Amino acid sequence: DTIADLLEGRFSHGCCTLRDGTVVVAGGFNATGYLSSAELFNPETASWTTLPSMAFPREGCGCCALADGRALVAGGWGDEGLLAVCEIYDPLLETWEEVAPMSTPRHSFGMCTVGDGYTVMVFGGWCEPAETESASPAAGSAEQTTALREAEAYDSILDSWSALPPMPLPRVRCAVVPVQSMQLT
Repeated sequence: DTIADLLEGRFSHGCCTLRDGTVVVAGGFNATGYLSSAELFNPETASWTTLPSMAFPREGCGCCALADGRALVAGGWGDEGLLAVCEIYDPLLETWEEVAPMSTPRHSFGMCTVGDGYTVMVFGGWCEPAETESASPAAGSAEQTTALREAEAYDSILDSWSALPPMPLPRVRCAVVPVQSMQLT
C-alpha cells in the first residue's frame, strides 16, 4: 500500500500516535522556515488532514500522546531561539492549548509518556545557544550549544513540571522508551 505524502514537506518535526491510531505531525522546518503547522494521518484512509496551527513555530520539538487522547508538543527551536513553551492538541476540540512551559528550554531531546499515561518525561537535548550564532542546531551549528544532563517530568493533570535527577552523561537526539516502570535513554 502507498501512503500519501505529508501535505506540507517538513523535517525535524514532532510526531506521535494517538490513542485512536491516528498520527499527529507538528512543527518542523522547511524552505519557508520554522513551522507552526500540524497534520493528522488517518491510517484507515491512508490520508492526511490539516490541523489548526500551533501558536509557536518550532523544530526539534518533542511530541507524545497522553492517555486521554491528546498530544503534548514541547520545546524545540524557533524564530526566537530555544523554546520551553508547550502546547497540547485536543483532537475532540480540534484546538491547541498552551500549557506550563518546561523549566529548561531545550531542542532535540528525548521524550516519552510513562506510568498512567498522564506523565511525560523529557531527557537531555541542546540548550544555551551562543549569542553570536542564530542558526538552528539542526542546521549544523550544534557545536554552538551545550548538551544537557537535566531531565524533568510533566504532570498533565496538574499542568506542572518537576525536576528529575540528572543523567550521568549529557545526551542529545536520544531515543527514550518506557519499559514497565523504567525509562531507557
